[in-house]
Amino acid sequence: MTPGAKPRKGRRVVFGKTLELRPRLLAGLRFTIEAAYGGTVLVDFVALRPRRLALAFAAALRTASDVGGPLGAASTIKQHAQAYPSFFDYLQVHARQVSGPDDLRRAHIDGFEAWLPSPMPPIRPICMVVHSFAWEYAIRRERSRCSLQG
Repeated sequence: MTPGAKPRKGRRVVFGKTLELRPRLLAGLRFTIEAAYGGTVLVDFVALRPRRLALAFAAALRTASDVGGPLGAASTIKQHAQAYPSFFDYLQVHARQVSGPDDLRRAHIDGFEAWLPSPMPPIRPICMVVHSFAWEYAIRRERSRCSLQG
């Protein structure tokens, strides 16, 4: 259908702009995110350890900032990307046994929240992101257990 033409009954409507979905595969820890509401954010998680957990966090950030995700503004994506290293710092000191997302427990998330200095309002939303990240993996773990058992 040409631009400006009226749709006819029985014919498919075609819109001029199509949404391009990015692949979910994330190969590295340094990448660029194009925000839905404009702007680009360079994300560099190369220094984060453990690597498997860093890859999972990178994939979660990429998914959350993808089309239809909750993170649409470049400034919000940048806030999240800058706050994740503090969680990894906490894990290096208090939970060295965590090597990937399957090792995360609620106690790690609660311990991280208690470890943060209390007069720090900007980081509190990041705690919710970490909670939701851990919750998402807990749900996946539970579903996989149920599918294996049932």
